[in-house]
Amino acid sequence: MKTSYCEPDFIFIFSSKTMEERYEHKTHVHVQQMVRLSQLICQVAPLGPMIRGPHFLVRLRSHTVFENTSVKLFCTVDGFPMPTVKWYKDDVILDVSSGRYLLDRTGGIHSLEILRYSEPQGRDY
Repeated sequence: MKTSYCEPDFIFIFSSKTMEERYEHKTHVHVQQMVRLSQLICQVAPLGPMIRGPHFLVRLRSHTVFENTSVKLFCTVDGFPMPTVKWYKDDVILDVSSGRYLLDRTGGIHSLEILRYSEPQGRDY
């Protein structure tokens, strides 16, 4: 397919092949520019966030709970990579399969819900 139009003293003829070659050339030039730009960025700024040790943004608080009621404990942590939170009772990791505890995590906010707290479950978590 050929397209042509006239201007005074000039006649332009474009073939689809010529237009396709121009498009490929512009695309190739654009890709090369993006590669150069990314190389410059890598030289100036390191890739990915820096490793940060875990730390509490919001620490656990003490709770007074009536027997046979539920209580939900929260803590908020941050770090890179995102820290893993484990809940303990008397220096032993909680057994969530028992059905007495519900764990939840949304971003860096972690919660432990103790369902129907009773005195034999202990006092410190």
